[in-house]
Amino acid sequence: DNQINFGASATNTIDDPMTSTPTGSMSGPAYCYSHVSGQYLQIVDEGFCNGQITYFDSSTTNYDTTYQFNRTGPTDRLFWFSHATTTPVNPGDASGGYKVSVDNMNYGNSTGEITLYYDSTLLATSSPMSFTDNTWHDMRIVLTGTNIKVYYDSSLVINYTDTTRSLTGNRFGLAGKNGGYW
Repeated sequence: DNQINFGASATNTIDDPMTSTPTGSMSGPAYCYSHVSGQYLQIVDEGFCNGQITYFDSSTTNYDTTYQFNRTGPTDRLFWFSHATTTPVNPGDASGGYKVSVDNMNYGNSTGEITLYYDSTLLATSSPMSFTDNTWHDMRIVLTGTNIKVYYDSSLVINYTDTTRSLTGNRFGLAGKNGGYW
């Protein structure tokens, strides 16, 4: 759909159609991201690098986020973050907020898992799964009250209720990392 949507309603939505320069702030080394007008944002290219696109919004506590990704090479991780106090480079960074990561830990293979973090704490992990190269996949993350549901290609892979966390940061976005391990 060439867009990133955050928020649960039109009044709390960041809608970036990706038909021109993204409205979010891009960070990381400049060679780690590029925009292909009207198509997509390439967050990570090649080599050892990471790239992020960050949006700022403190108005929403419930949200329904959708995005698509296409893994075309040795990307280690693509992750979404919300309510972060700083822009994370890795899903396990102590940056506040939630992070949902598509992890491909078997470099050169197509197997991995989806993980849910709060700040630097791992909260939930999906079953092992396959991420097909050169195929567009749908991700959906829904926060309703204290419940977080994560869908991958329309299948529910994480259903987690979290009553102990508070949402204080105002950074939302997507990030990618490749060429390393930690």
